[in-house]
Amino acid sequence: MRLLSLLPLTLIIIPGFTSGVVLYVCILLFSILQCKYIHKGHIGSTVLAPVSMLLGIVVIMVIIKAHILSLPFLEVIRQGIHSMMDQVISVYDQMLTREQLLEFKISRPDIERRIARFFPALISAGLSFVAWANLLIIANIKKISLCHWKGPDWLVYIFICACVMILLPFGNLRIAGGNLLIILCVVYFFQGMAIVGWFLHAHGWSYIIKGAIYILILSQIYIMIIIAGFGLFDTWFEFRKKIRVTKGDGL
Repeated sequence: MRLLSLLPLTLIIIPGFTSGVVLYVCILLFSILQCKYIHKGHIGSTVLAPVSMLLGIVVIMVIIKAHILSLPFLEVIRQGIHSMMDQVISVYDQMLTREQLLEFKISRPDIERRIARFFPALISAGLSFVAWANLLIIANIKKISLCHWKGPDWLVYIFICACVMILLPFGNLRIAGGNLLIILCVVYFFQGMAIVGWFLHAHGWSYIIKGAIYILILSQIYIMIIIAGFGLFDTWFEFRKKIRVTKGDGL
């Protein structure tokens, strides 16, 4: 079975399949790492390890492309973002009114600039949510409880440093602090969702109500920020210890 999973790698010698094979390898390695850490019971590493690996692969690919094109690293990222925005505009052209499309085109340079600044954090956050969603599916199948998960307490010191960095009058330091802050907010959001899961399970709410609440949380950015806040303050208040568990519920 393992040898069968490696069979598609032979297609890498065909020029048109190279990018597809690279994507397949990334997905394969992603799955292998997640399975490895799930079996070990390291919930945090189940997300951290595959995300770090894929982020490293992205960086290496950008470096290789920059070398081939003889361009600076950041310029390759800007070109990629510009190409992505061209595709977004082609979609919006069919959806937005002429006035809305014009407004979007005017604000496009500023949007591209902001995406380029926070590119590391946005990529990390996107990959983390994919890993987290995959973990939720596996946990549901294998009956693994994620409600106990909590990030290391020392992360709060990095969070405080990131907040200080974005307040300093140094451009690069503020950008670095902003990227760090976004990544930590994602971590605390996952911790906050563990608290929500603990609360819902402790009170024995039905799967329909749980699903509705999760959809509501994920569809509203402001609620997601509040949940991340619960994850952050859980470092001091330990909310799960204050939630009374219904008798007979095994968390």
